[in-house]
Amino acid sequence: ELDFESKTSYTLRIEVANRDADPRFLSLGPFSDTTTVKIIVEDVDEPPVFSLPLYPMEVSEATQVGRGYVAITILDINDNAPEFAMDYETTVCENAQPGQVIQKISAVDKDEPSNGHQFYFSLTTDTTNNHNFSLKDNKDNTASILTRRNGFRRQEQSVYYLPIFIVDSGSPSLSSTNTLTIRVCDCDADGVAQTCNAEAYILPAGLSTGALIAILACVLTLL
Repeated sequence: ELDFESKTSYTLRIEVANRDADPRFLSLGPFSDTTTVKIIVEDVDEPPVFSLPLYPMEVSEATQVGRGYVAITILDINDNAPEFAMDYETTVCENAQPGQVIQKISAVDKDEPSNGHQFYFSLTTDTTNNHNFSLKDNKDNTASILTRRNGFRRQEQSVYYLPIFIVDSGSPSLSSTNTLTIRVCDCDADGVAQTCNAEAYILPAGLSTGALIAILACVLTLL
């Protein structure tokens, strides 16, 4: 095997010649040529290795505790994909306007790269053209989720699931798809969610439609 640390280049002298020369032209020979080829060995990033398989040390049995230490540093590799920093509880108001930020998300990674983390956010390819929500990568390891329309109605759809693609800056990079759950809510004037469950009109227990109509007719008569 080649080893850049021990030898960085090789020089070869190569000759090429006719295997079968025509006897009539031997006097015009030689029918060969030579050239020099220089091979450069490129350096690659290799893991550290001990120069010796065994390191013997002689220590007197009378040596006191505390003769020195051998420190071994374990280097981190990129073997964990990024994921949501927390379980987000995202809501969107029924009266939300287009372009409104409804959630800011971030990511975490169990790896510890020497240059720090750098995450990239995007919607998955099958949701990039959806008409409900969009994603903006803030370039600071966070992303914002925005509405693309107004008029969300709980009665039509109370929950949306938005797959988000996250990539780290490791070498090689790793990625994961995390799903953000977005609930449609009835909000007050300040945009604070009040009710997020899909509501349906249910008759009081024990009353039929006919009985309810009769009661309403009585009330109208009294009025």
